[in-house]
Amino acid sequence: MATDLDILKIPDEKRAKKDVYSGKKRKWALATLGIAFLVVLIVYRYYYYAVPVAVKPVQVAELGLPPVLLTAGGYIIADPQISVSSRVSGKIDRLHVSEGDTVAQGALLASVEATDLKAQYQDAQSTNQIAKRQFERMRTLYKDGIISKRELELAEIEASK
Repeated sequence: MATDLDILKIPDEKRAKKDVYSGKKRKWALATLGIAFLVVLIVYRYYYYAVPVAVKPVQVAELGLPPVLLTAGGYIIADPQISVSSRVSGKIDRLHVSEGDTVAQGALLASVEATDLKAQYQDAQSTNQIAKRQFERMRTLYKDGIISKRELELAEIEASK
């Protein structure tokens, strides 16, 4: 007696045969396309970003040895930006070089306006003079026994800054 499910079942001889090679063919085709794409991308980038470089022979000579000829090939990628900084902040008063000039390490490139620095220096000098006078006053008060030794030491530290 056949059940309802047996009636719906497709016999094995009528089922469509699955092509076992179709999945492998598809994987090989995708891999080949991917590799071809990478090769085209690498060739494009190589020719698009190629920088012509002049190669010149360099002679290296040492005392007592015969001259040696050194030839090297390659390419140089220049950094388009160089950071320059100052020890102090302020407004640039004068530039001593122009764009494209060759400079040595430690060369003066620009002068910074010194008005703020001069004011800070004078302020520090006056503060130091006040601290020294305060120390002398505290020394007199310590001799008279009015202040403690600790207060005198603190005033001495302030005066020595």
